[in-house]
Amino acid sequence: MKKLLTCSAFALSACWGLSALAATPSVDGSNIPAASSIIDEQSNTWTIVSGVVHKNGAPVGNNYNGSFLIELDGMFYDRNTSGNWYTWTGSTWSSTSDPRIVSANGASSGVGSDEIVDSASHVWRLGATGYAYRDGIRAAGNYNIVLILYHSNVIYVENTSSDWYSWNGSGWSEVAGDPRGPSLVQHSTYTSPTCPASNPGCVPPYVVNTSVTFTKSTTKGNAIWVAATVSDYANVHTISVTDSQNNTYRLLNQANDAQPGSQSVAHFYAENIKGGADMVTVNWSSDNYKGVVAAEIAGVTATPLVGNNSAIQDGKIASASNNVNSNAVSINSSHTPALLVALTMGTNGGASDIGGSGHCAVPAGTGFTQVAQIWSFSPGGQAVCNLATLETKLITGSTNLAGAFTTSHLSDSYVTLSAVFH
Repeated sequence: MKKLLTCSAFALSACWGLSALAATPSVDGSNIPAASSIIDEQSNTWTIVSGVVHKNGAPVGNNYNGSFLIELDGMFYDRNTSGNWYTWTGSTWSSTSDPRIVSANGASSGVGSDEIVDSASHVWRLGATGYAYRDGIRAAGNYNIVLILYHSNVIYVENTSSDWYSWNGSGWSEVAGDPRGPSLVQHSTYTSPTCPASNPGCVPPYVVNTSVTFTKSTTKGNAIWVAATVSDYANVHTISVTDSQNNTYRLLNQANDAQPGSQSVAHFYAENIKGGADMVTVNWSSDNYKGVVAAEIAGVTATPLVGNNSAIQDGKIASASNNVNSNAVSINSSHTPALLVALTMGTNGGASDIGGSGHCAVPAGTGFTQVAQIWSFSPGGQAVCNLATLETKLITGSTNLAGAFTTSHLSDSYVTLSAVFH
């Protein structure tokens, strides 16, 4: 037994090799002097000794006056005291330029993605361990990182809890939400049963509460906006919203036009949602011609709502009776970037709540993007037009949105719901 535990002098090196551990390669972007040495993929150790680049303790080719050594994508680059750059080819040093190219604004990096170079030429990379590395060294006490973002000359990280932090040069400071501002992550829509255009005498079946399910899990801390419209042939509805996550929905406003038809529109939002699989339900009494859109919005602040409004006109483009006029939404620089979400009903010129000529597209030059439609209609054999659309617009500067909800901007003056998030 004692013999089995003893290494002979002849086998000492082999015995040692069984217990030795290979050196862990340095993170891409590692440099000297940020670190004292760099370990390459072949476990070679690179250092700078008195201005000379060494590998495993021996000079690497003919080099001198070295002041900065960096490894990028497996290549080694040396900058001397005169500011000249050289790259090691495997046999000699070849003249080159600074390999670090400052990343574009908005560049981001996940695990396995390319590195990010900030304006001070520091190289950032996200490791498989969930650590953000700066010049090959873990940047302060970060962990559980899923994304590195370079935005407006600042480095940000997002962790697995969807919390965001900015780098201040020596540590991390928590920030309120995605610094790029809000964005539409996903949406889901519902349209109650309708009658075919070939059967104008048909009465669509009545339905009660309405549910829509998001196709992917929502993210903790985001916001959800819900818009609902109903014909109100039966009555003016009391409308509320709940969901399977037990998030709390706040009614922004509800607008009801007068008889006949009594079209109603309402919209709601939930802030700081819990996240996860989610089914959103609009609670209202039985009726037909119901439409719902639910949208998840990311990158919002803790108090995301800038403002909201609604407008409804009784089938007339010109100012008329039974109108509910929208108020201005003032957006200042502290609220930008911001995201406008709107539901607009294209029914002007028609005698019914879902009839009329409709509009086939968001008007050109408005900056709005049409995301989805709820209702569609084909008037007189013409192409199908979108009667109820979810539209968005990114706002990057201070503005007053008082006039943004008229026929010259959105598809119609009949029904408009809108909210601005930041």
